[in-house]
Amino acid sequence: MKKLVKYLLLLFILTGCPQQYVLEQLKKEPNIKVLLLENKKSVNVSTLSGLYINVAGEEVALPPNKVVKINLNKGILTLTIGDSLKINGVSFPFSFRGREGYVKINSRRYRGIVKIIERNNLLSIINILPIEIYLYGVVPKEIGYLKSNRIEAIKAQAVAARTYAIKRLIERSSKIFNIYGDVRDQVYGGMDAEYELGKRAVDETKGEIMLYKEDIVEAKYSSSCGGITADALDAWAKDFPYLRGKPDTKGHRKGGEIFCKFSPHNKWEKRIPIDVFISKIESIYPGKTLKAWKVKWNKKTKRVKEVILITNKGTFTMKGYKFRMLFGLKSTFFTIKQAGSEVVIKGRGYGHGTGMCQYGAMGMADKGYSYRKILKHYYSHIWIGNLYR
Repeated sequence: MKKLVKYLLLLFILTGCPQQYVLEQLKKEPNIKVLLLENKKSVNVSTLSGLYINVAGEEVALPPNKVVKINLNKGILTLTIGDSLKINGVSFPFSFRGREGYVKINSRRYRGIVKIIERNNLLSIINILPIEIYLYGVVPKEIGYLKSNRIEAIKAQAVAARTYAIKRLIERSSKIFNIYGDVRDQVYGGMDAEYELGKRAVDETKGEIMLYKEDIVEAKYSSSCGGITADALDAWAKDFPYLRGKPDTKGHRKGGEIFCKFSPHNKWEKRIPIDVFISKIESIYPGKTLKAWKVKWNKKTKRVKEVILITNKGTFTMKGYKFRMLFGLKSTFFTIKQAGSEVVIKGRGYGHGTGMCQYGAMGMADKGYSYRKILKHYYSHIWIGNLYR
């Protein structure tokens, strides 16, 4: 813990945040600011028992069982309660909280405070709430609604998601929001995503995060690794010593039974008409005609590092993860060949493959592994510390 305090103090000093703030964050659970929606012209806010609106520090109670319609049109902000009652004198930013402890945004419920801001002449909606409550709405959206026999996998997900969130919170401490509520960071479903087993996993690991030496881990995770996890350098063009590819087997032994073998994405195939394949490639390199291609694999992880494209105007290299996005492939763990009038791509796994394999975590839980052993299987040489309790 002393190492962690020292690291965080240094980090916050370098980013201009006061030391006292860091110490306070270590003593208690911090709030996190989650970007729920952006670039909206209108949004509806409601609760059955009523809302409080806070404008410039002044809080006013609004009538119960009424929808507040917020519109921003050509710079003009309009708030309407129900069908006709308009709220005047409201300026950005303003926020809502519900008498029942939640606020409904359009059709979804969110705990904590909902803040409305203007960005680029459009509405953005930010949910501000304690990080552990935030995790209630993240864990099931990321690993699914599992049963009690897989509680250790759910706990592993809780620690990974908390670690990821804490790292974003620190990095973006001075920003208007800390984390995206979608696949750009972690999928967050709010109050309606919560379920008891997920909440239990969060509660039983409260405050726990992963660290490598004195650094908070970049806690990447994905659905299914296909039997071998990926090097971070191949997936993200940035290296992390604890995110190195390895067999997803007991003791990382080659040839062993893989933990994620039951994943529906363990093996997959995609066939693309050759003319469509060529057309997509050439759309990235206008004015060039594709003549042939070669693939360069990471020999250890079997993932595609680069696709070498040979054209009438020279040779070009496309990163494996960019090739994956271009053709909507499940992963970069694939082989590719031409078969007649088609390009046949056969692959394994789903996602970037770096860090924790979620199906593998389930497989390990099935075999009796604890959440700590699951995490240390996927993140090399890490330790688990507790920020707050």
